[in-house]
Amino acid sequence: MRLRLGAFLFFFCVFGAGVGAEDEPPPDCMHRKFSLSAAKAAVAGLPERVPGGHDGYDVLAYDLRFHLDPAVQHIVGTATLEIRCTSPSLATLTLDLVGYTVAETWANGATAPYSRDANAELLSIQLPQPITAGSVILVSAQYAGRPVAGNWFGLENGVRYFGNTVYQGGEPAGSRYLYPCNDRPDDKARFRVTTTVPRGYLVSGTGLLVGATSDATHSTFTWNTEHQVTPYALAWAVAPYRERGDDTAAVPIVNYVFSEVAGPAGFDLARTGQMMELYASQFGPYPFEKYGHALIKGYLVLETQTMTTMSQSVITGTRKHEPTVAHELAHQWWGNSITPAEWSEIWLNEGMASFCEVLWIEATEPARVRSYLERFTEEYLSFERVFAVPVGAPEPRFLFSPTIYKKGGWVFHMLRDRVGEAAFDWLLPFAPCALHVDPRDVFLDLSQSIDARRHEYVMQTTGDTQIPGDPLQVKEYSIAVSEDFVIGDVDVRWTVFHQHLGFLEATLVAPSGKSVVLLSRFAPVSTHGTSMEGTVLDDEAPMRLEDGYPPYRGWRRPMGLLAALEGERSAGTWRLRFRTQETGYRGAVDEATLLFLPAPPPAPDPADLNGDGRVDWLDFSSPSVGTW
Repeated sequence: MRLRLGAFLFFFCVFGAGVGAEDEPPPDCMHRKFSLSAAKAAVAGLPERVPGGHDGYDVLAYDLRFHLDPAVQHIVGTATLEIRCTSPSLATLTLDLVGYTVAETWANGATAPYSRDANAELLSIQLPQPITAGSVILVSAQYAGRPVAGNWFGLENGVRYFGNTVYQGGEPAGSRYLYPCNDRPDDKARFRVTTTVPRGYLVSGTGLLVGATSDATHSTFTWNTEHQVTPYALAWAVAPYRERGDDTAAVPIVNYVFSEVAGPAGFDLARTGQMMELYASQFGPYPFEKYGHALIKGYLVLETQTMTTMSQSVITGTRKHEPTVAHELAHQWWGNSITPAEWSEIWLNEGMASFCEVLWIEATEPARVRSYLERFTEEYLSFERVFAVPVGAPEPRFLFSPTIYKKGGWVFHMLRDRVGEAAFDWLLPFAPCALHVDPRDVFLDLSQSIDARRHEYVMQTTGDTQIPGDPLQVKEYSIAVSEDFVIGDVDVRWTVFHQHLGFLEATLVAPSGKSVVLLSRFAPVSTHGTSMEGTVLDDEAPMRLEDGYPPYRGWRRPMGLLAALEGERSAGTWRLRFRTQETGYRGAVDEATLLFLPAPPPAPDPADLNGDGRVDWLDFSSPSVGTW
């Protein structure tokens, strides 16, 4: 990925952790749980990119009409698309549509010839005459047939039938299994969806329910939104639901549940409004007209816009999987309101949603935060031991792997640690809202401004901890820092080797005399020694310093809290003191580097920066961003 996260990605070099089963996170986005065996079996014939999507035009709006009976796997559909040309000239409009028999197509109300490709995955409509850049045209298609069940490396995709339930899962390339579209994440549009079903069924959808009528045999429901929706995030599910609303939340919340789990679902989803308040305080106001959940009988959990599609298996009546509820709600800001421009950026919205699970746990069960983060680490490492996946450039088969979710979540956790919580809270809710963006444009500015603040001070080491004398041997390294600022965060990077005999202690001493014990160990003859290679000591690390077996690499917690040095002045002589117990050579210090971040400036009050009547939560032209 071309995004530069600088120092923060460095800390992901190597790390590991163990955690008890009682701390296992819920099945967040369970349809995305990655199977190593399935991935190994799918090596041959892998697509180089997510299929679908076309250049040369922009879909402004969809008007979709479906007629179906969930008991019969057959859909009759009519789709009308408002298209704006973005190329110099467009004579043929190509849309993604898998399967179905197309009956007729139109352009601006007149019949237009069409063609299908050999695999029946594309629909090409010939326009009456070429249109030019900026021109707008209406195209329509009428089609019918049995939906083709999509599959994305073993994950549910496309239109799915489970008993008397029908729903669509569009991520990453499944919308084409329900309606003709430009199936790419950056072509967002308005949607109006009308569905006719037998009486007794309800239809959930994106936006607001603007029409609901019934006759003796059928009911028709119309959902409409004026907000921009990426195709994969369109909510659409049909089942004999019971509708349950929440009148206590600031934003309307409506849940579509099955009668047999109405009670447990009410309990498990009851705190959605509180989650919304928490995230609104972090990211700005909830960006859409309503929210809710539509339960399904399958295994999909997907952040469909304003109405999360959620597997009934998430409902237990115990809130066991409440972080999953939090994860999907967070996607309304991260993924739906702000949408990656291309699939290689998916780690940003999945990583942030995973981080938001931790925000909710911090607010409700703070004692669980550490073990929950350690589980993130364990899931990521167990996957990375088999597959090495670059988080910003995954192969299509790895779009929903632990690297994307867990490592992505750790990036945001470390980002908060690097800049400080107050600054993080101010920086995160960046504008613009409710638009698809290329996140590189935003995060490049963010990461560069933070990278520029990081100060490294390398101590001169002699490579020997041995000092003659008895009983304790002391070796001290120091560095005089001339720059003067208030420290907001302290880390230490070192390479230290120590033989297995005896005692070793390492203490960092500030110019004021305040000290923190980084390491204190007594190793009898029968144990292994200490070997730390390029290890970064940080209070926020997922593992203790000597978890596992040497060499202890990566990002680890010191024995004392480096946070005790936050607020100290940087100027003066800093000392790193080692004590050993035996005479003679016992080890070496090959590197010792202090990593300081200045304390951030006070966060400014939110303001309307562009005169549109809304609060702008971040302006990257603000001088305070570039001068930290």
